[in-house]
Formats: sequence, C-alpha cells, structure tokens
Amino acid sequence: MSKRLRRRFARQACDRHRSIGADGAIFLAMMRKKSAALAARFFMPDGSESEMCGNGARCVAAYAVYSGIASMGKEIAIATMRRIIRALVSRRRRNIFKVQVSLGSPRLGPGEIPIGAQGGTFVGRRISVPNVGAVQMTAVDTGVPHAIIFADDIEHIDVEEVGRAVRHMRTIFPHGTNVDFVEFDGLLRVRTYERGVERETLSCGTGVAAAAVAAYLAGRTSANRPIEVMTKGGRLTATIVVKEGLLKTILLTGPAEIAFRGEVEF
Repeated sequence: MSKRLRRRFARQACDRHRSIGADGAIFLAMMRKKSAALAARFFMPDGSESEMCGNGARCVAAYAVYSGIASMGKEIAIATMRRIIRALVSRRRRNIFKVQVSLGSPRLGPGEIPIGAQGGTFVGRRISVPNVGAVQMTAVDTGVPHAIIFADDIEHIDVEEVGRAVRHMRTIFPHGTNVDFVEFDGLLRVRTYERGVERETLSCGTGVAAAAVAAYLAGRTSANRPIEVMTKGGRLTATIVVKEGLLKTILLTGPAEIAFRGEVEF
C-alpha cells in the first residue's frame, strides 16, 4: 500500500464517529533481514506518519504472538522508521498479553529532538507559552519528541488547551511535539496531549518513557529499577537502564489486549 493510501486509511479508520476509531493505524510487513523480523509504520488519525509509537510497538508484539508470526518468550525485533525496537511477550491470559519493549537510548541533544533553543540539554527550562504563561519543561525524544511539564496536581490542568499551545510552539519545537503533564507522589502520573491525534489520549508509551527519563534527570527516581506509571488508560512500568553512567535504553512494560479482529472495506 502506498504512503498516500496509508494516510487516507488512517484518517478514515481512526475516525471514532464514522469508522472503527483509534489513536493510530499500524502497517506491518515481514522482514527477511537478520536485524528485524517485522517492519512497522505508524500513522496518526490526521494522516501524518509518526517516527515511532511505544504502545503501538507493544501491540505489534502482542499481535505477532497472537497470529503465530512470533513465539512467546522469544525476542521480537521490530524495525521502525527511526530505530529497532526489541520486544518480549512473557505472558498470555486469554487475549491479554504482557509485553515489554526496549525503546533504545533517549535523545536529549537540541539537534537530536530537535528543538530550536540554544544551549545544551533542554532540562528544567522555563519557557513563556503564548496565552498560558511561564512553564518549566524538559524536552526528551524517546522515539518521538516530548515536552514534559511537572505539576503538583495534573487532574486540574487543562491538558488540551496547554498541550495544544506547547505542541505548536514552532520556535522551540520545529516539528511539533507531544506534551506530557507529570505528577510524582510515589508513582508517576502522566497525562499526554498527543501530536497527530491533536487531543489528550488515554496512554502514550513514549510519553511514559519520556516522563520517566525526565523524573530521573530531575533526581526524583532511580535508574535500573521499575518505575510505576499511572495513565488514564492504566498502569505501566518504565525502567531507565543506565550502564557506566550512560542511559542505554528504556524498558516499557504493560498489557496489550486483542480487542477484536475483522475485515474492513477500503
């Protein structure tokens, strides 16, 4: 299927009023390379292609085991636009799978995310957001760009208003950004405004990973141990893997459920 048709399919299929309804569409292809068993491309409801999707990668792994493409307990290498994601399905209960994905090393440099601000890493910087005011944020790329904003009570934040304003700050984020609002009270609580969906979503895997990285950089959590993260869609765990002082990867673990299967005329 051409990219044009993939964009059209994503816009049509993700429509929650006139079609299936989803926060994205994933296109898979079998690979004949040693580096990866599957290739995955992620398209958003607005038709744009995303570089990667953390929860989407977990769904790919669950589907691969469910459909017999891959085996339980064996690593599944998934080639995305930007990097190879390594997944492991460790348990199945009916149509619910426990899946862990290794997202790779987070990108923190301005040219890697990218961000338009000058200087080194964008950690804990205070930025003036149009129609919102001064906001302190951290920028991290965990496969896609994220702006992380810590708050004392995320339940009373207008995620869509503030998230939309930050997402479209082209002087800082030339390609746009996802925006994560994070609260820490012993566990991380995360709400995400997602680029391409253009609203708050129930859970964002790369957002959970980015929130965990930002919390680690701020000294709120430790490396090499699971961090419990609560989203509106449920609980996930994120582990920041650090070796010899370097952030090697982020392990994202949680359930993936087969909701239904069928055919769609397109």
